[in-house]
Amino acid sequence: MRTNSLSLAHHNKTRQRAFTLIELLVVIAIIAILVALLLPAVQQAREAARRSSCKNNLKQIGLALHNYHDVHNVFPPAFIHGGGGGYATSNTYTAAQLSNGLGWQTHILPMVEQSALYDQVGSQTNGFAVHWMDKNFDGTINDPIDASRQIISAYNCPSDPMAGLNSKRQASGVSVGKTNYLAVSGTSAATNFNGTFFVNSRIGFRDMTDGTTNTMIVAERSTIADRSDLLTCGTEACNFTGGVWIGPRYISLTAGGWHPGVNPQDVAAFGGATTYQVARSNQPWGDDWIFSSPHQGGIQACMGDGSIRFLSENISLTTYSAIVTRSNNEVVGEF
Repeated sequence: MRTNSLSLAHHNKTRQRAFTLIELLVVIAIIAILVALLLPAVQQAREAARRSSCKNNLKQIGLALHNYHDVHNVFPPAFIHGGGGGYATSNTYTAAQLSNGLGWQTHILPMVEQSALYDQVGSQTNGFAVHWMDKNFDGTINDPIDASRQIISAYNCPSDPMAGLNSKRQASGVSVGKTNYLAVSGTSAATNFNGTFFVNSRIGFRDMTDGTTNTMIVAERSTIADRSDLLTCGTEACNFTGGVWIGPRYISLTAGGWHPGVNPQDVAAFGGATTYQVARSNQPWGDDWIFSSPHQGGIQACMGDGSIRFLSENISLTTYSAIVTRSNNEVVGEF
């Protein structure tokens, strides 16, 4: 009997040490509450880290542009176009129009530790003599070189949801390397030329009479503002998604009939006119022209002096128009 009593007591002690179902449910509920409370903080911390990385990308680009300027005494052009200041209306070029079509981010590749890729672009464009969409050197711009599909981490914002290849801005059906950082061309249109970067431009510090601290040269464009459901660009959808680092694509006359030829919006953006502001436009196709960002509240921008500023989406239109131009002699207040 004594042995049985001891066994029963030991059994009861064992049962007393176990959790009841209610206790387990309470613990699980507490853990769930803690996770729910901590998750936003973790997400905010991660976004803060991504935003900081994006800022570092812009800083690196700004330093690369300054290094390029030190060598050439001018900033690189937004893109090279053999037709001069105008835009071609066909994807077939003549010997007189022969040019490589490369954008400003290609020109600064050696300054962002991408010299090998720069040499590859040169090799695949026959010594920078043939357009980057003429892989076969046959005079028809319909087949991009292999180097155009390289992903460059310094040209991609880590907060942007699209991967490194821009699946929306394709060249002849082939996805090309994406960029989230576009040059500033001016206030309203591709032909305004009152910013720092435009077709065949040769703008230097000497031309920035508004002051380098008051002149925006590069800023963000995200792929979040995708309006690919809109069919207002001829017969094709308007794909307002980031940019292309190697250079603007050519779109043939048969591709849609709406602004055919070179597409400067692949490498540059505009803003500051009555219809374009930070991440806002009153036009259904306007997102393709302006700056936008995955960061809440505004965009990050590189100024002419290399500093990085965060511009609120509520910035005054007057102030915004003033900082995207280089020599309009506006009085710029706090921003």
